[in-house]
Formats: sequence, C-alpha cells, structure tokens
Amino acid sequence: MTDYDFKTLNDKEFEVLCTDLLSSEYGVRYERFKAGRDGGVDGRFFSSDGKETILQCKHWISTPLNTLISRLKSEEKPKVEKLKTARYILMLSHPLSREDKTKIVKIFAPYLKDSDIFGKEDLNDLLARHAEVERRHYKLWLSSTNVLQYMLNKPIYDRSHDELESIQEIAHLYIKTENHDRAIKKLEARRTVIITGSAGIGKTTLARHLLLHYVLEDFKLFVISEDIQEAEEVFQNSEKQLFYFDDFLGRNYLEALTGHEGSKIVHFIGRVRKSPNTRLLLTSRTTILNQGKIVHDEFQHNKLDQNEYELTLDSLSNLDKAKILYNHLWHSNLAKDFIEQIYLNKRYRDIIKHQNFNPRLINYITDYDRISLDNTPIAEYWNYISKTLDNPIDVWEHSFTVQLDDFGRALVLLVTLNMRSIDESLLSEAYQRYVSIPEHNNLHGKRDFSLNIKHLTGSFLKRVIYGKNEPFFNLFNPSVGDYILRRYANDTVSLKAGFLSLRTIDSLNTLSDLSKNEIINSTIAKNIAEGLLDKAVLVSFKDYLPDYIAKLILIVRAYNSSLVPSEPNIAKAIDFLVNSSSGITSGNGLDVIDWAFTHKVIAQEWVFNFMQEKIPKFGEWDDLITISLIISKFDGETQKLVISSFIESVVTYFEYYVRDDFSPEDVFGSIEGGDYSGAEDKLLELIEEKIDVLAGDLGVFITSNDYAEHKKRIVNAFDIKERHDEYFNSSESDYHEDEYYPHNTTMDEIDDLFERAWSSKKQ
Repeated sequence: MTDYDFKTLNDKEFEVLCTDLLSSEYGVRYERFKAGRDGGVDGRFFSSDGKETILQCKHWISTPLNTLISRLKSEEKPKVEKLKTARYILMLSHPLSREDKTKIVKIFAPYLKDSDIFGKEDLNDLLARHAEVERRHYKLWLSSTNVLQYMLNKPIYDRSHDELESIQEIAHLYIKTENHDRAIKKLEARRTVIITGSAGIGKTTLARHLLLHYVLEDFKLFVISEDIQEAEEVFQNSEKQLFYFDDFLGRNYLEALTGHEGSKIVHFIGRVRKSPNTRLLLTSRTTILNQGKIVHDEFQHNKLDQNEYELTLDSLSNLDKAKILYNHLWHSNLAKDFIEQIYLNKRYRDIIKHQNFNPRLINYITDYDRISLDNTPIAEYWNYISKTLDNPIDVWEHSFTVQLDDFGRALVLLVTLNMRSIDESLLSEAYQRYVSIPEHNNLHGKRDFSLNIKHLTGSFLKRVIYGKNEPFFNLFNPSVGDYILRRYANDTVSLKAGFLSLRTIDSLNTLSDLSKNEIINSTIAKNIAEGLLDKAVLVSFKDYLPDYIAKLILIVRAYNSSLVPSEPNIAKAIDFLVNSSSGITSGNGLDVIDWAFTHKVIAQEWVFNFMQEKIPKFGEWDDLITISLIISKFDGETQKLVISSFIESVVTYFEYYVRDDFSPEDVFGSIEGGDYSGAEDKLLELIEEKIDVLAGDLGVFITSNDYAEHKKRIVNAFDIKERHDEYFNSSESDYHEDEYYPHNTTMDEIDDLFERAWSSKKQ
C-alpha cells in the first residue's frame, strides 16, 4: 500500500502530480496552467455541456492544518466565488479527517462537494489505482520506503547497499532534465556510458539516479571502488548486472592511471559491449578524461569517445537551471528573510544566468547549515552568493580557515596529499606523526583524532566502510582537493610536514605530480624529497615499507641526474632494501636494484637469488623490461639459470594481456575477412616487435627457445577466430547522438516559476 507524504515534491511538482491523477481517474485531460499567480486555478476541464471544472492544489506541507483552513477561507474562498465555477476540486497534501473535510466543504459551498476534496490519504488511494502515474513521477516513488526496501532486498555488495541508501537521502534535490533520458538512451545503445563534464556540473548526481533506474529494472548493482578488476572478478554474462565506477580516471588531475589500468578498462568495456545483460556507468571530469586520452593510446584506438555523454551548461536550459535553484530553495531550511534576498529585484535571474552556475554551487549557497557556520547575516547573504559564484574555488575558504582549528586543517591536508583513499589506521598514524613534530607544539585546537574525524566527516571528509572492512577516508568532493592544493602551493613547511607524516606511496606520487604539473617548482619538490630520505635514514628506516623507500630513491634521483648509488643516504637506503627484499613488491624496487647493480653496489649473487624468487611475481610489461635489463648484466652461465623462468613470465604476460595490448584494428585492419592465418601471422609479428625491446638477446631467446609452444598459448589467449568474426561480422552501427539544444526559455517563464514559491511554504 502506498503511503507517500509528498515532502520530496515542491509545490509545482505536486500540481503536476494532481492533474495527472485526476486525468487518469476521470479519463479526461485536465488542462494545467503555467506557474505564476493562479487566481485560484491550477487546472481545469470543460465537460461536454460546456461547464467548467476548476482544480486547485495546495502543497502547504509545513503549514499547520488550522492555519491552512484559515487561509483557505480568507484567501482562496474569494477567488472561487469570483470564478463561479460549476465544480471546484481541491487537492491537499495534508492528511484530512472527516471533520476537517466538513469544515473545508462549508467554506467553499456550494462549489465544493465532499467527494471533490482530496487529502493525503485520498491521493495515495489514487496512486494505488494508477501505478503508471506513480511511475512517471520519479521523485515521488524514489523516496518511497517500499522502493528502497525493494532495492535493498536484492543481492548486492555492502558498498552498493550504502550507495543506494545515500542516493535516496538526497533524491528530493534532484531535477530530472533532458540529460537523464538522453543518457539512458545512450547507455542502452552502447551498454557503456562515460558521463563527463566540469567539476560540480552534476555528473555523479546524474549517474547515481541512472543507477536507481536500472536497479528498479532488476539489474544487480556493483559499485567499483579502486580498480576495474573488481568488476572482472564478478562479471556474469548470464545475469543482469550494472557496474558503476565514479571518477574512474581519478578524482583529481594529479591522479593518473598506471600500467595496464587503461587497457583493462578498455577490455572490460569490450566485454560489456558484447553482453546484452550488462551495463557500465563511468564518470570523469572532462579535463581528466582528455588527459587520459593523451596518456593511454588505447582510449583513442578503441573509440572510447563514442561512449561519452558530456554534461555542459549548454545542455541545461535556463528553465532547467531555474528549476534546480527553485527546488534547492524549496527544500532548504533557509529562513524566509534569506530567501527574500534572492527574490529582491529578481536576483534569482542573476544566479541562473551566471557563467559559473552549477548544481554544486547552488547546493552550497542554499545550505543553511553552511551559511550558519559561516555566520553570514541576512544583509550579507547576497554578497555571500555573489562571491561564491564569482570565485567558486574559494567556496571552502571561510569554512577551512575559520571553522576548523589547526588539527582539523592538518587532517584535511593529509587526506589531500595522499590523493587516493586512505585507511583509517594509516591516517591515524600519519596524524600522530604530524602533531608530534616539534614545530607543531603550538598548534591550537582539539588534538583528539576521533573528535576531529567526527567533526570533518560530511563536510571536508567522507568516511566509507564496507561490511567488516576497515573504514577509509576520501575528500568530501574533488573541489576540496583543488582548494587545498592551491592554498598550500607556497607553504613549503606545511607540505613537507604533511609528506613526512604520511609515508605512503600515494603521497610520493602526489609529490611528483605537484612538481610535474608545476603547482610547486622542482627545487621545492627536490628539497622535500631529500628531507623525506634524511628522516628515514635518521630513524634507521623504522616503520618504513621497502616499496616506499624504493619509490623515494627514484624521486630523489629524478631531481639529481648526477646522483650515484654510493651517495651515503642512498647507499643506506639500498642496504635497507637488500635486507628487506621480501617486502619489495613493486617495479620501483626493481628499478632501484637495476641501478645499484649497474653501479656494482649490489653483488651479482644477491641479485641472482632475488631474481630467482621474484621473477614470477612481477607481471607488468615495464617490470619485465627492467628484469631483462638486470638479467642482461649477468654473466652467461648465470643468465642460463634464470632465462626459463623469465620466458615463462613473458609468455604468461601475453596470455593475460594480449587482448589489451593489440586491438582488433591492429590485427585485422590490414587483412581480408576469412584470412585467419594472415591474422595469426600479424599478431605474432606485433608480439615479436614488442619482445624486441627487451634488453640484450633475451628477445631472441624467447622467439627461438620452444617458441612453437609459446606461440600456441598466446594465440589461443587472443582467440583469433572469435575476435575476427566480431571485427568483420559486426552489424552494429555506431551510435550517433543527435545534437540537443535546449529550447530558449523566456525570463517570464522563470518569473512565473518563482512567483508563488514562499507564500505556501515559508509560513
């Protein structure tokens, strides 16, 4: 049984619902009037004898019933008497008793009958009879407890469960624009959609509501956290699955896909394209996606742009923007005096037409809690709005500098410098190191970690926990990172303290990228990196991971081309790696070993023993190239002892990645259809070209030593016939998106929308 309270709808949405319900109930079309001064009329219908029926809807949800009845008598009764309609229908979102209805009928007699007044319960009865109306009104059923229970009863992962609950909590703020239906259309055509756009334009909001659409169509939701491999591991071609990867290229322009992450995503998109039961939904900032296309050739080769759906301000009409602003105001807790500042001289027009308009900023400027914390007086509210729109990156300035103490700011800085999500235990350790730095003895505020985390979560930080796993933290949204990086770009002392405290490889990647993107100059980055190494040496590498030290050595070397492994601090760091070799799990460690071995800082015997143990554990191509460099420096007899293990790693690599490394266009583009032998020859030619980059004669070893068996394994992994048939027999035509230009909205329409907003709500 339906039991809506209609609180998720604003007054205009409630009017549309009422006219739809009456039209379905009586089998006639009720004419609905545009927003504006209603004169007592929200809809009307003319019967066959020409008599007029008038509909009026009142969604005064926060007005006490006695006040509502009083206002109906003083304000609405004169309008109805003036209209002299044959029939008057009144629909209210309030619950009404028989006694309440009797009072209201007496007010409007003789125009209103008992059967023509509808309260909350009556509206729910109508919805139960007209399910198609319920389904059309997206925000209504989206907020239903029954709908949420239906979704959560499906077999989904913990993180998907949390995602659905969090979406429903903010569903009332969503405005369904043309972008919603067009994105679904593209997702159905391509089975994969990448929603792109600038920061704050609404990419994630749109994507999350598309998730609900598909979950209610019986798709099982899988939310990807870090790596597309998570999707590969649960992919089932036979069941309806929906995969969602928010910010799949990183939440900030400093992050970048590494190794085969790009090709893995392309490969998974290919799997989804062939599966009628699967949908893949990705989001990315446009600038980051464009950077990804430059870094990863496979994005271009596989025509990734055909899956893009870009959200731009141009795709939002002025009326769309007006509805977004109106809806946020309606559902805000702003006092009427604050709202009047937006209505004064129709300032809402200035907001709607502002070049920096985006839904995220609208959320900020209508967030009463944020405005209260900023101590913004009513007289300054419009200045607050103007400054926020003019300088959107500064939206965090006052909150960060005034509302947070030194300890809170330290935690936000640490999460920002780590860039990717950080486990709570690692963050706690980094925080304790940060506040224990002698220079930080004069920090002001509350030092307690848990208390600060509680304060920051939901404003600057986002705490996520899946099932029984350890909680981890991200920035509340990417714009926090943009602001923090800009704010601390010239604060070398704070940056150094933050990096000293973190001790994560992610933080070292951030340091490199800050320099690479010229946010800090290379001299500062060099000094920070050398300071990190000095600190590690000072404490004899206690509590440091070998992979972290290996990465740090490479960063220090990158800023000093004349550096040699015998330099005292570097030599101590290499000695630490040698004595902690079991902890070397990344290619960074391999690069350091190759460098040290080249300069004869490490003995061949140790390197040989390391290679024997580690070769099977390194599977990335860059790692195999480094291993080939190391093996090429062995004497002939020692090479023979490890070559078979190395060859097996190379062949295993191609078995796993051959589909990612060589696209169908690479293999089949120069042959005729049906020439399977020619395709195999081309594939092997491409593989041999790639193998040729291996150091010394190792490539020759691979292509001569039992090569027939190796070829068979690699060709089988590529599956020439299946991919050939897909390439030549595909009947799919590329999806071409029709250009969409929102209709030009006159300011009169927008004025009409805002006309009656607060006469009914802010009483």
